[in-house]
Parts: sequence; structure tokens; C-alpha cells
Amino acid sequence: WTLTYIDEAKTQIKLTITGNGAMPVLDKGSLPWLEHIASIVEIEVCEGVTEVGYCAFYGMSSVTKVTLPEGLEKINGYAFYNCWALESIAIPSTVESIGVQAFKCGITSAVFATTEGWSVNGIAVPAEDMADSATAAAKLYNDRTYAFTRTAE
Repeated sequence: WTLTYIDEAKTQIKLTITGNGAMPVLDKGSLPWLEHIASIVEIEVCEGVTEVGYCAFYGMSSVTKVTLPEGLEKINGYAFYNCWALESIAIPSTVESIGVQAFKCGITSAVFATTEGWSVNGIAVPAEDMADSATAAAKLYNDRTYAFTRTAE
């Protein structure tokens, strides 16, 4: 991972996650970027990362932009929990699982590249619900107990 200042005043930081495979499981109190948490406004997860870790970006309340790559398969629980400035997210077509309360944050728009085949606790979610960005965001935000999964078409 790397941190890069994205403004001349050096008050705003972009966090870039690189690597291959799953992010390691991190404790929310010992995130390696914890001392910069208030200044991180952008997160980019790069190609090669297949899984966003549990609580990976927990409490990053200043984050306004997140970029997720094609090839990402899983977003673990609480990954973006309490990221209140984050208003929109694009979910790549390769994501098959979204953990419990992964997006308990400020999102009002969730764009799913693949809208078919999603379910919550084994109950199918209509594709038209997942195709509407506001409805999809509300479903992610209001999920308190169960993960989202997608079956192959």
C-alpha cells in the first residue's frame, strides 16, 4: 500500500492498495494507515487484489472516492463501515460476495456492473432493484445481518 498527497497543501491523501490475492485481515485499531485516517479522501484498490479485507477501511470518514478493480471477487464485512463522506460506489462485475455491513456508510448510489443473481440470506434480490443505483445503495446500507452473494449466471 502507498499514501500519496493529492493536493498542494498536503492535506488530502490517496491510499492505493496493491498486490495479488486477498488483502490481509487487519484489526481496525491497528490499520497501517491509521495515523493518516483523517486525511485519506480517496482509496484505489488495484488490479490483482481479489478480496477487500474485513474492516479494511473502517472509520475512514473523510473518504469521498473509492475505485475497485475488475477481478475483485469479495468485499468483506465492515470494509467501508463509517465512511460517511462516501456517497457512491461502483461494484465490478467480478464481485460475488459483499459482507455484512460492508457499506454501512454515506452511500446513496451503488452501481452494480452485474445486477442479476444477487441474494441476501438466500432470498433473491430482483435485478431491477440492483439496477437502480439508489435502491441498491439503500439495500447495502440497510443490510444489518446478512451478506450479499451472487450466483453465476
